[in-house]
Parts: sequence; C-alpha cells; structure tokens
Amino acid sequence: MNLLRKLIPAFLWQLDAELLRSHPRVWSTRIHLHLWFLLLLNALVFALGMVLHVDTLRFAEPEELFGYMLVPAIVYFAFWVYRVVRFNVEKRFGLRRSFAEIGEFLLHLVSIALIWTIPYTLASTLAWRAGNLVDDATFTRQIDHLNLHAHAFIGPDAAPYNAMERQNELREGGFPLIPESKDERDEYDPYYGYRYESYYYDDGYYEGTHQFFRSFKEYKARKEYRNEPEDETSLHSIYTTAKSRYRELTNGYGQQADPQAAEWYKARMDSIAGNYPFYFVAHGTFTPYSHDLPLMRPAQLEERYRSFVEQGEAWDHAAIAEALRIAHIYHEGVQERDPASVELRRKLLVGSDTYIHRAKRQMGRIAKAKAWDYFFTEWRVMLPIIVVLAFALSILVGAFKNVYWQPFLIAAVTTGVVPILIMILTLLVARSVFNVREEVFYLYFTYLLLVAFIVVVPFSMRLRAYRTFHAVATLIANLAVPFMPLFTLFLLHEYHDVFGLRELQGKYAHLHWNDLDPVVRAEHNAAVQALREYVLRWHWGMLWAGLALYTFTLHAFFRQVYTRLFALPERK
Repeated sequence: MNLLRKLIPAFLWQLDAELLRSHPRVWSTRIHLHLWFLLLLNALVFALGMVLHVDTLRFAEPEELFGYMLVPAIVYFAFWVYRVVRFNVEKRFGLRRSFAEIGEFLLHLVSIALIWTIPYTLASTLAWRAGNLVDDATFTRQIDHLNLHAHAFIGPDAAPYNAMERQNELREGGFPLIPESKDERDEYDPYYGYRYESYYYDDGYYEGTHQFFRSFKEYKARKEYRNEPEDETSLHSIYTTAKSRYRELTNGYGQQADPQAAEWYKARMDSIAGNYPFYFVAHGTFTPYSHDLPLMRPAQLEERYRSFVEQGEAWDHAAIAEALRIAHIYHEGVQERDPASVELRRKLLVGSDTYIHRAKRQMGRIAKAKAWDYFFTEWRVMLPIIVVLAFALSILVGAFKNVYWQPFLIAAVTTGVVPILIMILTLLVARSVFNVREEVFYLYFTYLLLVAFIVVVPFSMRLRAYRTFHAVATLIANLAVPFMPLFTLFLLHEYHDVFGLRELQGKYAHLHWNDLDPVVRAEHNAAVQALREYVLRWHWGMLWAGLALYTFTLHAFFRQVYTRLFALPERK
C-alpha cells in the first residue's frame, strides 16, 4: 500500500483532503484516485501493446488478448471494491437525500464501466499496429496480384500422394519425389511435416480448386454455390463420380475391392484429364473479408482468367515469382520455387509444392485488423453488456456497503442454488403435472418467484424487528427489479404474441405456399421485417427504461429500506 501511495501526486492528495472535508460522499466513491490509477494502468498496458512483437508474419490475436486482460481487470475491480466499501456513509452520517443516493450510484456505475478500458487498451493497440503494418493501397495491390495469378497453383497447399506414372512425370520434370512406400507416407505430411489424420488416396489425381469442363459455355453455366455445373451430366460431375468409384473399388470401402473395375474408372478419368480443358474456377481465393478495401471482385478476376485461357497467353513467370514473394511476406513457409516448375506442375495437374495458400490466414488477420472487425468493437452488443454488468455490480456494491455480511452471503448462495432447484422441479412436474414445455414452466416459475420477492419489500418497512428473510428478499428484489420490465415484455411477446408477429408470419407463410406473386411476397417480407424491428425497439426501450427507472427512483427507495431494516432491533 505504501508503494501505491507514492504513486499519487501531491495535487491529488490535496483534492482528496478537500473532498473529505466538503463532499464526503463523493470522497467515499474514490472516483478521483480511481481515475488516476486507471490512467496509470492504461498507460502501462498501452506501453505493453507497443512492445509486443507485431509484423506481417505473426502477431498475437487481439480478441485473445482482450480475454486475457479481463483477468487483471477483475483483480483491479476487487481492489477497487475493497477501497470503496471501507467507508460507509450510513454508519457515519445517517440518512441522506435522494439526489445524493443517485449521484453515488452513478459514480459507482461509471467507475465500474471504466475498468473495461484495461482490456480495450491492449487489444485496440495491437489491432491498430497490425492494421498499419501495410498501407491499404499496397495491401490491396498484393491481394489482387495473388488472386490474378492463383490459377498457377493447383490445390490448397499439400501435394497428393501420386501413382507411379505421375511419379515418373515428376522425376522427368526434376521434382523431388514424394515418399513411395506406405511406411514413409504414414510418417510424412507435406504441409505439417508429420503424420496427419486424414488419408491421402494414391490415385494420381488431385481434388483442389480446379475443375473439368467441356467448354467455356459449360463453364459459364456452373452453379454459384460451390461453383458446380448446373447440368447433372456435366463433365466435372462425371469426373468426380468416376473418382469416387475408383477410390471405393481400390480401397474396398463398403464393398469388396475390385482392381479390374477400378481400372475402368481410372481410364475414364484419364480420358477426361487428357482430352478436355482443365479450368480454374475458385476466383478470389485470397480475398479476405473486408468492406473497406477496393479489391477486385470475383467477376473481374474470372474475366481476366477467361481472357488468359481463350487467347492462349504465355505464362508470366515474373508475375508468378512476384506472387510467391508477396505470399512469403505473410508466411515464412511459402516456398519461392522456380516459376517454370510451377507452370509444369500446373500442366501435369499436380498439387503445388509452394504452399502459397498458407499466406491467406495472415492476410485475412491483417485485413480484419484494418476493418476493426472484432467482437469487442461491436458496440451494439458490447455497450449493453458493459452497461448492464456495471449496473448490476453497482447495485451489489451499494448493497454490500449497507447490509450485514450474513444476509448478503445468504442472498448470493440463494441466487446460485435456486435456479438449479427450479430446473429440477421443472423436469419433475412441467410435463407430468402441468403439461407445459419445460422452458415455459421454468421462465414463468422464475418470474413469479421474483415477483414474490419484490412484493415482500414494502412489508419490510413495517417490521418492528429485524428478520433475515426480509433482508435476503430485499437484496434479491433490488437486483431483479430493474430488469423486470424487459422480462415481462419478453414473456408477453414470446408466449402470448402481443405484437402479432407470429400471427403475421403464419398468415404470410400460408399465402406464400400458394405461389404468391414475387412482388407481393417481397412486400410481405418487408412488413414482417418492419414489425420485427419494431418489437426489437420495444425490447431495447424496456431495458433502458427499467435501468433509468431504478436509477432515479427505486435506488433511493431501496437504500431507505436497507437503512430502516438494519436499524431495527434483533428479534427476541
């Protein structure tokens, strides 16, 4: 503690003394010291974020760091609670005015909410550094270049285990051979360097990002989903079916192995591979999820590739070398092979040994940092979580300062045990006795129990002697009452359809079953969406209304209940 006191400058000690003399209730919140130590902690965390290793090859995941930093934030919160609850206003000054109650509660609320800055500082610092590793223009150019020349690299990364004739072709091309014996293959994986759980089929053909088509006409007619041809008898469908049958007959899956029949399917695959075009169809394979970067669209990439194939353009070896150089910036495992060898492997339909696709993940992470696309930056989700959690903790801190430890401990145990008991009761009687769904019984029983605790509170003001049950009921009601408006609306909407949303959806679903006009169907869907948004606004409104109602009216009332309840004599 002496070390912490040395960190406080002289002007803060002067402010501390002035607040103690003139505004003891503000002083009791320790807001002035809290803000100072938060500033020091965030400066320290920012410095840590600036010294952590960050480059294009690797950096820590900001979302993981956010989760890790919740631990020191919780430790600091515990220290803050210890300092705040040491000074009890009621014990030293008695009753006070309502606005003083509201002010103290709001200061506690703000103090707890600001503790969230600790994980935000580190995660945001690292995300900012990662997003600025490469400027947007250069990053966009690199991704577009990789996408434009991705057709040179068949498959995701790993070369397949090839049949003997394909091994001979590789040997003639001067490529290092993949292990031929089964024992060697079991211990070798070209991507990870060790045995991998999935099994590689020794059929001599690679199933990657390339597909067979008879012509560009058939190529254009493929489905958007998974880029498959619409025609079930397409050449690619025939090829994949033959490949599947070849594997079954070779390895005996589901039936007895038949090498003679397998050779027939293998010959069919050889015929397709040797007589028809082998087109690349997975355009934009390096494109990360991003709304801000002006990247080339898949349609633009496809048009460029079609021009390359139709006009028979020569392979651009310099562009291939540049693609490998770019990929190596983002993953040290990318192999910068001779462009001529890359071209030969592509023509032989052999999986690329450059491992160029390893760069995709790191490029995606950098794009994510540029877009600030993290769960902790989703303010529509995070802001309510922070406010509600800080709100609930502020209620508990205020209650802990003004009650005995015994009812507080009993209330804490009760809130943990009662939900479990209700669940057991639900499983026993929900369907067998009341013939209702388990979740309906559970929610309504919980709701009625909370209402019962709230009803007990006014009667606590009429007691002539202290009772533990009333103290525990008041504590639980104090925590539950701000959220009761939202809980009530949820039950009315979910199980009584007070807004008519399910009725409207059912009505339109019946009409759509009869092949309604697409324009009218679109109007119906728009009406349902508008009503759904209206219901959502009501839920948000009830949440904030409940919090505001408690803050400016009920909080002062509950503090008066605490003061009177714990001023009563013990029951004899």
